[in-house]
Amino acid sequence: MEQQEFDAFSVFFWENSVRVGERTYPLGQATVDVLNFPAEEFSRLCDLTEAFGRAYDRLLDQRDKRMAEDVQAKFNAALDVISTLPPYRDLKLDAGSRMFLLDLREMPEEWDESMRPGTEANRMFRELGAKVVALPERVNNFRGQVALMLEFFFEDLSRRNSSEYGRAFDDYYRAMIEGGARFYPTQEFKQSFPAEFSFVPMRHPDKPDEFFVAERAKFGELHFFLYTDFYRALAHGNAPRRCHNCGRYFLLTRGYNTCYCNNIAPGETTRTCRKVGAHAKEKREREEASPVQQEYHRTYNRLKRQHQRRKKDDTEYNRQVAQAQDIRDAYARGALGEEDAIARLIAIK
Repeated sequence: MEQQEFDAFSVFFWENSVRVGERTYPLGQATVDVLNFPAEEFSRLCDLTEAFGRAYDRLLDQRDKRMAEDVQAKFNAALDVISTLPPYRDLKLDAGSRMFLLDLREMPEEWDESMRPGTEANRMFRELGAKVVALPERVNNFRGQVALMLEFFFEDLSRRNSSEYGRAFDDYYRAMIEGGARFYPTQEFKQSFPAEFSFVPMRHPDKPDEFFVAERAKFGELHFFLYTDFYRALAHGNAPRRCHNCGRYFLLTRGYNTCYCNNIAPGETTRTCRKVGAHAKEKREREEASPVQQEYHRTYNRLKRQHQRRKKDDTEYNRQVAQAQDIRDAYARGALGEEDAIARLIAIK
């Protein structure tokens, strides 16, 4: 596996997948994992990058080699957390970055060139520090933007496919433009992110005898990759969704539509949110139902049990269920009062 830097890394796209290091993910999974990144770890990352940034600026201003060890330690501490984010967690990041200041300190000419304002080396050093410090804010902007888009423009979609995602994105994009939104405080709102693309042959990870053409994409910053992963996912019919039970995000793939994830539910040992949530929703709907709706459910369940026990044939069962539905619907239209509707439902035996 090739060595990669946190600010210059490559992944491979093909069909509905992205290859990161030695692992393959469906498009959108990296977005889901970043949305679910623990709040306490993200807060720690912010503190570590800020501490590094302050120390790094002092080093570049004072050019004191004695500061190198402390600044390197602060960079490595931030990199420890950065390395747990996708896609870094699956990439073989260059180990030399954990020693770059200490190694540079032993090379007087290179050190002077890097510390002297106006040189290309100094510009690159300052750019590196700026990227480290800006990384949490830019990732947080990504998380906030995607969470807003999903909640207000995607959550109520009746169908889950690339066409519906495209329509929802159109609504979102128009709302942002018309509202004067800005991607960053100094930049006009747009969804355009730089990357270097090339096309390479790749052996299929699951079928060693097969090859395909993969799109190699090289990114200079984490959020450029994340936006690309998110929008490519939408184009292929995948999208993150927030679980209605546990509140964590999960990935809906190619038209599958559910509002519950398949992870173990909070407080459970074996039951998933999908199982727990469905029961909880049914119970909640029963509790919130009107007296007529509650009586309708009792009547329907009674008829269903009688049918299952062969006390009613198919014809009688279907006729009485239809009768109960007519009473329920007549009440909903205001054609029947509550007491009258309940009495008629009870009378169905």
